[in-house]
Amino acid sequence: MRQEDLARELGVSVRTIYAYESGETPPHRNLRQIADILGRPVDWFRDEPELAVDLADIREAAAETVALLREIREEVRGLRADLKLA
Repeated sequence: MRQEDLARELGVSVRTIYAYESGETPPHRNLRQIADILGRPVDWFRDEPELAVDLADIREAAAETVALLREIREEVRGLRADLKLA
């Protein structure tokens, strides 16, 4: 997203966006809105980005885990059925 676009969505000047990006002015008042617009968690913008986790990444990992658990459940059911036949 361009600085002009973000400035327009926030209702601030492009100079303000530049000040946020350069660290000249912290975006405390607009941080939540910036995070929402850019689709990032608020923590992503803080000093410790390694602690930031993207909600979309969490959802994707959870969906993959659920799919894997379903596969395992089906395998276990198959093994149980095989044992009953033997």
